[in-house]
Amino acid sequence: MIGGSSGWSVENDPPPENSMTPPFRPNGKDVFFVFAGGMVAFAALVAAVIIANAVSDGVFANRLANEPSKAWLQITIGAFVLFSPVYLVGIKTRRLAWRDLGFVAPEAAWIVAAIMLGVIAHFVIGLVHLSLGDPLKDVMTRTFDPANSRITDRVFVFTAVTTIVPLVEEIYFRGLLFRWLHNRWGLYTGLLVSALTFGALHGDWIWAVATAVLGVLLAFVYWRSGSIWTSITLHATYNSVGLIGIFAGN
Repeated sequence: MIGGSSGWSVENDPPPENSMTPPFRPNGKDVFFVFAGGMVAFAALVAAVIIANAVSDGVFANRLANEPSKAWLQITIGAFVLFSPVYLVGIKTRRLAWRDLGFVAPEAAWIVAAIMLGVIAHFVIGLVHLSLGDPLKDVMTRTFDPANSRITDRVFVFTAVTTIVPLVEEIYFRGLLFRWLHNRWGLYTGLLVSALTFGALHGDWIWAVATAVLGVLLAFVYWRSGSIWTSITLHATYNSVGLIGIFAGN
């Protein structure tokens, strides 16, 4: 077992022949179809925006550009769009169980540890950003707290970035990708590939490098605790610390 009593079985303990033990999930097909569904869903969202902009003679895009404080709405819609393939493809079509993704109750000590690690990780990764020439606070301010943000905008963006965003990202990159890679090719490959993929999908190269570092920690905590709730908690705490910092300073 990995992660102690709450972990999942690995290749070191293969079931005996003629065993009724079910095959490990998620498998490669599960990961492929959910990720493919996510790409299709995202492409559909982009197409909808393009159509809306064409129908409105450019007004739609202008409103998005001129109202950056509504970033929370774009973030929330995007997160729910990406969550839909998890449920429709992974759960309903591929017959994955939520437990297959790591949705099991963690030990209370792991939740406390995840919160502490989330705080520490924010400052450590902040140093990574600073060393690369783009302070983390500046990156988060540009993304989540433009100059004309109102208090309601801040409440909405805080809620989205500390709930649905960590949930969706942890399902894709830890519950699906890391879990499958670890079972197929081992811990180190799982940590490295899932973290690099996680980082690569987070914008410019500086943010990608820093986010990949966070991805290693998130996957490691998920592996050790055996529960995705632990990595979700760490991820939410990391985001929370960053947002509180920029809101307090602006």
